[in-house]
Amino acid sequence: MSKLKNITSALAINQGLSQLMNSDKKIFIMGEGADDYKGTFGLTLGLVDKFKTKRVMDMPIAEASFTGIAIGSALTGLKPVVIHQRCDFTLLAFDQLINHAAKFKYMFGGSLQIPLTTIAVIGKGWGQGSQHSQSFHSLFAHIPGISVVMPSNAYDAKGLLIKSIRSNKPVIYLINYKTLFEEALVPEQLFEIEFAKANLLTKGTDLTIVALSEMVTQAKSAVDILRKRYQISAELIDLRTISPVDINSIKKSLSKTNKLLILDTSWHFAGFGQVLAGMVSEKLFTYLKKPIKILSLPDVPTPASSKLEKLYYPDVNSIINAARKLLH
Repeated sequence: MSKLKNITSALAINQGLSQLMNSDKKIFIMGEGADDYKGTFGLTLGLVDKFKTKRVMDMPIAEASFTGIAIGSALTGLKPVVIHQRCDFTLLAFDQLINHAAKFKYMFGGSLQIPLTTIAVIGKGWGQGSQHSQSFHSLFAHIPGISVVMPSNAYDAKGLLIKSIRSNKPVIYLINYKTLFEEALVPEQLFEIEFAKANLLTKGTDLTIVALSEMVTQAKSAVDILRKRYQISAELIDLRTISPVDINSIKKSLSKTNKLLILDTSWHFAGFGQVLAGMVSEKLFTYLKKPIKILSLPDVPTPASSKLEKLYYPDVNSIINAARKLLH
């Protein structure tokens, strides 16, 4: 059995990339600052020394162009990993990702594969404001042909990354900035976590909390307080992937609790939280005894002020209050 080490998500991703590139010479990395001394928040740290600039490539500020190059290389059988320091920068490559990477397999009768993994950092950092804090997971999840992965911890960060790169299809891999520097026990060897396989973190009987990305960290603390202070037994599910979604795990939980609180990391209107609530209402309505509650971001751009950020982003207290309102 492989040894477990307590490492950050950033190091887990770095380790996974290094091990995969050792095992498969078709894998290479492209990104702005991929070869600099900080290594894109540590994700690519030291990789250029190990694999040289032919496999760890610094890119100019031309996201549409180098994403197109990555797609072209994928069509030839290579396995590019494109890394964006912020998810906001993927906007410049939407045409390439949505009109090309997501559709070529279908346009050519399944004869073409696009093994492209796009890694992007989401969430608040150090006052990033409205143009460097956005998460477009709801937009990407809307597009057939793209898988959307959102790890909440270092263990999942590595396992989902390896599955993404080996999947031979376009994957959007979104990692929260705060999550990057949180530690968890991670196996040293390569391992995969299957898509659409949610993680049941705590068992409960009073309500089901479904969370993704950094909201899982907040939810863990909230569930503990709900149990100790309010005698509320909450079942917490980490979705891990939002396209595809593990609806069966939610069904199993709701068969016990009959109440659902969804925690999303982006805006409320037309967000993934509302999409998931719609899926549950359509497929699992008979399991619900109360209306679904969604906790997400206000429908305004992200502020840069640290004081306004505290009001803008949901936290542990927000989750506790939402859970109590749902129950009482």
